[in-house]
Amino acid sequence: MKNMDEIIVELILEHNCVIIPSFGGFVSKDIGASIDFEKGTMLPPSKHLLFNIQLKNNDGLLTAALSRAQGITFLEANDLISKTVHNIQSDLSSGKKVSLENIGTFHYNQENILVFEQDRYFNFLLTSYGLAPLQFISNQTIEVVKPIKNINNKSNLWKYAAAACLLPFAFYSFWIPLKTNVLSSGMISYHDLNPFKENIPQHYKLKNKSYKIDSEEDSNSTFENQKAIAPINDGVWVYQIDAENSIYIIADKTKVEEQPIIPLQNGFNYVAPAAFNCIVGCYSQKENVEIFTKKLISNGFQVSLIQEGALTKVCIGQSNDATSLNITVEKAKSLGLEPWILH
Repeated sequence: MKNMDEIIVELILEHNCVIIPSFGGFVSKDIGASIDFEKGTMLPPSKHLLFNIQLKNNDGLLTAALSRAQGITFLEANDLISKTVHNIQSDLSSGKKVSLENIGTFHYNQENILVFEQDRYFNFLLTSYGLAPLQFISNQTIEVVKPIKNINNKSNLWKYAAAACLLPFAFYSFWIPLKTNVLSSGMISYHDLNPFKENIPQHYKLKNKSYKIDSEEDSNSTFENQKAIAPINDGVWVYQIDAENSIYIIADKTKVEEQPIIPLQNGFNYVAPAAFNCIVGCYSQKENVEIFTKKLISNGFQVSLIQEGALTKVCIGQSNDATSLNITVEKAKSLGLEPWILH
């Protein structure tokens, strides 16, 4: 339950004149912000209270507020105000100081005049709520030092730093297009960033060789066998003459380009490369292929062979989706194999 001091404070916050019947009235005046340079204090805007002992008539403002706050009738609130005023006047007559919380103090001076001193720590101006006095150091005690040289040095330092960052960018903007083949190839290597790397021109020489087939019987046998199993890419297939030399042969247009499956005597199959092939070995000797293939089958792999020229690639899985071969790859790695995906 609010006491009368709290109710008076709330009324002063909202009104410019609050009367305590038979005692006097508080008249408020708005004061702007002020600065005391000698004390180094800045005060926010506030309300200055003046107490007028002549304002004693009951205007009903305090009585109605007290009645609402304490839930009593208007007459009961009026009687409570009268008793409070009587106690205040008795204390003042006995020479005591009477304090109203957050409002101020009353006392009689030597000339028997009632004096009111406002509480300077409470601001009655709602627009300045929460603003406290600020302390600052007076100009007389401050020695202002302007480090002009330091500011200029700092400014120059930023200029040098910016120039250092832009210099490599400007250099490589000139170096890379003019001194490398990035514009023609569309690719850049980290070696291109080394300005001291010697750029050795590449020369390509056509290797002219003529090949002679000893006998017509051997040529027909070797040629036809390779033609039957060779994969066709872009309308040509590779005829392997020996371990080092091969030539491209234009494929017969009537030949079906899908590689047929040709079973071997030991049950292994040659297949055409798929979109993704899991390869675990590549051999030129058929004996090595058979030994390695049997080992894979004993470990539960589905083995097929892909022939590319004189080399035979051992495949343990084919798919149009690379992710579907992940299980096969992991299984091969767990057995110490080194699989890779041929695409």
